[in-house]
Parts: sequence; C-alpha cells; structure tokens
Amino acid sequence: MFTNTQKSSNPTFLPPLSSSPANKNSPLLDNALSISNLPAEIIQKIAFNFNSQDYSNLRSSSVSLYSALDSFEYMEKGLTSGFSGNLEKTCEAMIADKSIRELFLDKTKHDIGLILKCCAITNSPDSPNEVSLHAPYFADKFNKDSKENGRVLDDCRKEIANESNYMLIPSGADQANIPPYAKEIFDLFSRKTRMVEMNLDMTISDEDLPENLTEEQKVETKKIMTKKNIDCVFKSFNNIFNESSNNEQHIIAICAEKLRQHWISTPPNGIGQDDIINLSSEYKALFSKGKNLIERLSTINCQQLK
Repeated sequence: MFTNTQKSSNPTFLPPLSSSPANKNSPLLDNALSISNLPAEIIQKIAFNFNSQDYSNLRSSSVSLYSALDSFEYMEKGLTSGFSGNLEKTCEAMIADKSIRELFLDKTKHDIGLILKCCAITNSPDSPNEVSLHAPYFADKFNKDSKENGRVLDDCRKEIANESNYMLIPSGADQANIPPYAKEIFDLFSRKTRMVEMNLDMTISDEDLPENLTEEQKVETKKIMTKKNIDCVFKSFNNIFNESSNNEQHIIAICAEKLRQHWISTPPNGIGQDDIINLSSEYKALFSKGKNLIERLSTINCQQLK
C-alpha cells in the first residue's frame, strides 16, 4: 500500500500484545505474531481495520510489523503530497482518529473536550432560515482579541461579512448566560465559562431582489443567492480553519459540520439537500474533521471527560 516507509531512528517496541492490558479487548491484536508472518500488503489491509491506537500498538509490537506499517507522520506527508482515492480516505480516517483520541485521552485536554460537547446549533422559533452557532470559552484565560476556543467564531463571523456578496451579515454576541441545552455540561466546568454566539439569517426577502421579476424568477433567484451565501459561509469557515491551530480547528470543524447537517435536514429558501452536499464537498478536510469529531463525541459522556 505504501512505499518509502519512514522509520524512527530509535523505535520502541511494546511487550507482546497478547499480554498488554491496553489490548485485552482486541482479539485481532492477540494474533500479532501470526499477522507478522503475512505478506506486507495483507498486514496493511488488516491494520487499517484497526483504530489508530491499536494500529500504533500493532506497529510497535515487532520489528517485522514495524517495517510493514507506515508511521502517522508518513501518512500526513503523503496526504499533502499526492495520496488519492481509497488510500487518501484510509489515511485521513486514521489520522483523524488519532487526533481525536489524543484529545480525549490526554487529561490536560479534557476542558477542550467539554467545550466541544457544548458546541451546538439552535434554530429560531420564528424563522426556519435563521440559525445560531454556539461555542464556549474560558473567561479567565482568553481576551477579546484571542482566536482561541469559542472566540474563533468571531473570526468566522468577520470572514463571512468580508466574503459575502449578497448582504449576508452575521451578527454575534458574547453572552454570560448559558443556553439551556448546555446547562448539564457546563456544570462540570470548574472555571468561569462564557458563550460566543454567531447568528446567521439566510432569509431573502422580495425587497432584496431585482425589480420586475416574475414569481417563478423570484424563487429561482432566491435559490441562486442562497447557494452563494452558503458557499460564502463554508468558504469562510474553511479559511479560518486553515489559519487556526489544533484546538480552534476542532471548534470550527465541529460547528461547520453541525451547521451543514442542519442545513441538509432543513435547507433554507427551498434549495435542495443535494445543493448543500455539493457545496460542502469543496472543503473536504474541514467537514471530514467535523464529522469524525461528532462521531467520537457521541461515544463519550460528560462524566468521562470530567
């Protein structure tokens, strides 16, 4: 599957996997010695059915498996230099799983895990075309000029306003009150935590349209404008995503994916679900990370992050 495998100059090998407590629930890993006798191509196919932790443990279990399996660093370099097709998808999934596992297994990062659990989308009871994105931040650590944690939504809001050609001007709020949906999770924070909110109103009224259009033309024009606005939102999130560091990338990705899912289930102004999917397909890294985060978060409850 891979060539030019990069090796560490001083690899550290684990004890036999069958005796490793971390892998007592991994039947396939118990057969690591048998796997090591298979051709490299078969070893790689087997290994990529594992999660990132089991893949790493398998790779470290013997010299032959270490030689057959590539490092995460090599996968990352390959993704930036030309991996494609199934290989690209496999490596992206493995690296995303590694990133998310490190985030939640590292006790020093549990706070960011709780923050991600609080990121959410709420829709307006008055208009199906209005949504609000919410993300928390720690008031004692970050100031108004910081991009870190929930503050990064402010950068996304400003980017959308700069990019929009159809008067899509998102509003924002820095509110002390905790929305009801996040109350249970916020009770687990030991530090003062506030919420950043970004509001998006996708409503396009007849006054926003050129004059003398027929009703049919108005409908089609609203759809065209809506798709341009949605692309503007996705592009803006992607721009800030590419400029940000890990924790902020996680927040942007999860908010973007939740917004995408909301719009797929409730497309604004009558556009089709396929339009949302096609528009988001231009920003694969952003939405792939968001999807993996949401899937991983769904398996973790608040008490596990405490």
